[in-house]
Amino acid sequence: MASYTPYNLEYVHLPPLPLHPHSIPELHILGDESLPIAEEAYSEPSHPEHAVSVIHDQATNLLARNIFNGYVLELRPFSPVISRTRKSNGTGSEIIRVFFPEPLRPLSSRMVCVSSRDKQLYALVVSQTNLVYRLRFPLGAFISESNDRFVFNTDEEDYWEQWPVPDDVIVACGGVGATTVLDENTIVLGAGDGGIVILTRSEHSNLVDGIWEATHHRGSSKFRLPSLFSRSANSHEQIISFAEFNKENHIRVLYTLSRDQKLRAWNAQTGSCLKTLELRSTSQALISRDSDIRSSKSLVDGPVNMICIIHHPNPTSRYSHLVIAFVPSSHDPGSPGYFSIYRITTSGTAINEITFAGEKFCSKRSVSSEIRGFEITSPAKLHGVDNGWRLWVTWDKEGLMTCESIPMDDIFQFTTYVEANDPPLLSGWQPVTSLNDTASYDATYFDKLLSSSSLSHEEPTDNRDIAAVFLDHLFHPGRFSTLTLRTALDEYIYKNSRNDDRDWTHLSSPSSTLYKRYSDIIGHYTQIQYDTETGAPLIDAFRKEQKLEWLGVWSTVRDLDRQSRWPATTCKIKQTFYILSREGFAVPVLLDQASVVYRIGKSEINIDEFVALQEHSLRGLYPELGEPAARVNTAAIAISGNYLVNLLKMQDISETQDESEPLQGTLLDAFVKHVDDSLSDGLQMPPEIFAGVIREDFLEANLTQDDKVYVSDLLSRTSSIIGALEQCISILENTLTSTISPVFEELSFSGLGNALISSVVVQIVEARHVLAQNILLTVMFYLSECGISDEDDKSEVFISVIARALVGYHRYRVLRWLVSQSGYEAVGKSQVAKEDKASRIKRKYGEENMTSLPFRRDEEIGVDSDEYLTDYSLLHSLLAKQIPQCVPEEESVSLPSLVALKILNQINILTHGQVDLAARAPDVILGQHILNDGHPYLAGVYSCLYPLSPGMAYLRGRACLENDDIDDAVTYLQKAASGVKDGSLASILPSTTGPNGLCMYYTKISDAFKTKEIHEAVAQFGSMAIEAAKQDGPNMRDLWTRVFMANLDMGFFEEAYSTFTNMPFLDMKRDYLGQLISEMCEHDEIGRFNSLGFVNYQKNVEDVLRFKARHSDPLRTPNYYKVLYSWQITRGNYRSAGEIMYLQGRRYAENTDKSLGCETSVLRARSYLAAINALSLLEKKDAWISVTITNRPVKPVPVAKRRKTSYIPEEEFTEGKKNVDIVTLEDIKMEYTLVLSQLKLSKDGLDITAV
Repeated sequence: MASYTPYNLEYVHLPPLPLHPHSIPELHILGDESLPIAEEAYSEPSHPEHAVSVIHDQATNLLARNIFNGYVLELRPFSPVISRTRKSNGTGSEIIRVFFPEPLRPLSSRMVCVSSRDKQLYALVVSQTNLVYRLRFPLGAFISESNDRFVFNTDEEDYWEQWPVPDDVIVACGGVGATTVLDENTIVLGAGDGGIVILTRSEHSNLVDGIWEATHHRGSSKFRLPSLFSRSANSHEQIISFAEFNKENHIRVLYTLSRDQKLRAWNAQTGSCLKTLELRSTSQALISRDSDIRSSKSLVDGPVNMICIIHHPNPTSRYSHLVIAFVPSSHDPGSPGYFSIYRITTSGTAINEITFAGEKFCSKRSVSSEIRGFEITSPAKLHGVDNGWRLWVTWDKEGLMTCESIPMDDIFQFTTYVEANDPPLLSGWQPVTSLNDTASYDATYFDKLLSSSSLSHEEPTDNRDIAAVFLDHLFHPGRFSTLTLRTALDEYIYKNSRNDDRDWTHLSSPSSTLYKRYSDIIGHYTQIQYDTETGAPLIDAFRKEQKLEWLGVWSTVRDLDRQSRWPATTCKIKQTFYILSREGFAVPVLLDQASVVYRIGKSEINIDEFVALQEHSLRGLYPELGEPAARVNTAAIAISGNYLVNLLKMQDISETQDESEPLQGTLLDAFVKHVDDSLSDGLQMPPEIFAGVIREDFLEANLTQDDKVYVSDLLSRTSSIIGALEQCISILENTLTSTISPVFEELSFSGLGNALISSVVVQIVEARHVLAQNILLTVMFYLSECGISDEDDKSEVFISVIARALVGYHRYRVLRWLVSQSGYEAVGKSQVAKEDKASRIKRKYGEENMTSLPFRRDEEIGVDSDEYLTDYSLLHSLLAKQIPQCVPEEESVSLPSLVALKILNQINILTHGQVDLAARAPDVILGQHILNDGHPYLAGVYSCLYPLSPGMAYLRGRACLENDDIDDAVTYLQKAASGVKDGSLASILPSTTGPNGLCMYYTKISDAFKTKEIHEAVAQFGSMAIEAAKQDGPNMRDLWTRVFMANLDMGFFEEAYSTFTNMPFLDMKRDYLGQLISEMCEHDEIGRFNSLGFVNYQKNVEDVLRFKARHSDPLRTPNYYKVLYSWQITRGNYRSAGEIMYLQGRRYAENTDKSLGCETSVLRARSYLAAINALSLLEKKDAWISVTITNRPVKPVPVAKRRKTSYIPEEEFTEGKKNVDIVTLEDIKMEYTLVLSQLKLSKDGLDITAV
């Protein structure tokens, strides 16, 4: 039972190699004549990084590329999945390049061999001069047929050997064509006489130096006279393709195909020719071994897979395998050829039977195309649907890659060939379409997008809009490879630097992202011209020159991209067909329901054939398109919408609605901008009123009567227009994915796999966005014919359809924005952070000590798990870190498509029947992923695509914070607090639930500002958290500390004092009192300090100040003696003030630095004078102080012998008190007089009268 399975071709670029010159090991093999190879040999005729030939080895997951125009062999990993438990590569590398002294022949599909016995990995190649090179690398811990990555260890010197094929053998066989490798010791050369040359390395050879021999085997026993002139390697008998059948208990067979369309079977062990077939259409052509029948049609040149072997799927069948060979057509000008299929019966020693099974003629679409390879894939299932055996073929059509597929079950039924009776969509050739639309982006297209006049009246020379448009098109994710963009920029610089002597190197830092370098360099030196008469700047001419600069770069990029996409060959990886190009690969991906409807709308699928399909052919994969009526309905809506889109696209904008913001482009661009802006701001009117306004502005006035009649006729074919619209919207809302289980726990998608999945998601989203746009326009058109009544059930249903159409369009507009963004922001920020960190370390430790410091390896930004660069795509970056996907165990019809739909289902920003534009939890979670992945600017833009809500306000606030827009950050984060009450923040901030949710929210926001050292916001949100805390709130001590310290850091001492006084934790107050005093004293805020009340804490303040005074140097600032003196004077404590000044004087007297003798004497005198002034304010009986004796002997002196007067209270001398001296005012005056006398006797004669 055949099923309809349309495919789309997804193209992925290979990741660029690091720019660091020593990041990839390069091995050089020296020739006999050590002559330098000219640079032109590497770079001409093709780009040096574009592969001449490519092969993939499935056992080792290695991709072998022959680059630098044949001189270099590159080996790199190539697999969509990777082992989670793979070991670090240590000192080795997963990529290696080997330079040869001469160009190589096209690579063989089995050139990479693993020897468990030798514990080596071998790579065997043959040069154009017939030199055999055998490279070997230690196998290490690598296990073949696993998803591990091979690591190349280049420590060994003798890693290669070479052997020249004898000239006499080359002459005898008539030259060399295709080559193949049987194992690490056997190479087979295709000969010009239709035979083969087997090159064998002796088993007695050592690991380094091998003993080789060559044996020539002819395909015919006919006697040939020796010739002085060898036959050309391009003769009609030349072998051009190989294939091998190798099965246990069966003879090992090597198949060859020659230019004369002869298929030969050889014994791979002995080299004897077993059978020879002349491939002819619709006939069995089994001929004898000595036949020499020639064909009038030669096959395609180049390293192309022309033969495919598949083992018979039924182990009980008498046939062991099938052979499929491509034969060019010699009689049908409408087809480039056909595929001939044979069933083969083998035993342990011979081929017993060859039976013609059938043939498949190529489609008329492939006329004038060159085949680049084909593969057969076995059946796989999806949603219970078996897609059967399929033949996939890729063509080179005037330099463009095309692909087709056709079912093969009608031939692989193991009976006599019978013509299939299924309709063409099921049994015929199906084109695999590609969405590469860069060819339509020409000069006219960009002229419509860009105004000829400057958009800024204040700065007419500001042409940033030109750069922005071209940069968006150049750096659209996956459109162009990094290598292509780098090469185009280098060519631009080289071309312009030849014409002038200006310095181009300083325009952009080498460490800048490629996006930034383009922005800085292109058009930088374009000069503005001035009118010779008026002197006015010629703005229009300047803008035209700027556009020409960018158009030149755009043209260069497109040409390089076309060259890089040229198909080199094909391969099969776990039943998935791959097309390997010069710089990437393409994979056919099954279309989802919405994409099928989208292609119907664009008339890429024949609607009559599609409607005529049987229901069972669609029910499995496309259940909503199973019924013929549903297909008619969806087709009518899609075609109508596509027609309306094309009408708007063909009309340029003649008048702008707002002269301050002129619009460019077509009427469709104006429609999209108006609708997008309105939905982002939130509808200010009911959806049906909004749709009516849009219809009046864009459709009613721009559709002719014929247009209206045509669209109405299309819609009339539906059974119900509203029902048809509902069906299309349901398809749009449904991702149709089942739970993928079980999964490989030990596997994950590699960077290559995530790149492929990202490309598939982009295709699905862009198709659904266009479909949503078509549906919306059809809804608005039908609104003019369907009157809406308040009491009509039909109107109520239609209003719901309008709301769903608006929401569906908005959500896919959001997703389309997401998939069109690059990830250069995170990479740029990471690079700046690394440079700042290195600069700080360099300043701290010195450049000479940088290499010896132990550094912690930070998480790489902009790379996947296997160091695949993700900066080209925001979506790929999210898949790598934020929303990684599991690898399913079961084989699927299209695994990338299945995983891509699962991603959309996981994102889930659109649900069935959704009519509300407001952001839901999945919308906020997606924005949080963008923010967490290091893209704050993009997260802010994402939040602006939605009407403002608590969740989006939070995202916008966090984005503003990361972008240092502090005022807006505070504003939006305050607005987001309402999301705690309604629960809209619970999806991204689960800690904000519960009775203390608001407190936890403000705490988290305060934490965010704390990391950025925005102390004012830290204090603000910390205070709000304290106010919002319920009884026994979490982390209250930390909150009080945070607010107090933030106020201190800002110098808001009064606020810090208020926080101190309100703090409920007494044990914390004692610590913070000292910090407050220290901060105010260190900032010389003594006046503000004295103005604070410190109610109930004055004694504590005095104790702190006394402690700091005793343990600080009075010659340094702050001088806590003076602070304490000021504190006591302010509060009228004159005795304490006098005491502290007297103690300061005594501290000065203890100074032992003789160089400061006079200075300290002056300070001492001033201290005594201040003490005298303070004590003089007291009555005589109170003018004394007590000073603790510090230098007394251990044995205490009797109290009665101390100095005392009648004015001193007796209780001062009770037992148990410390030893003190009582110093009176007169005593201090005497000491002051003594110091003055000493100074007068000195030579300096300093003035010490000032206090």
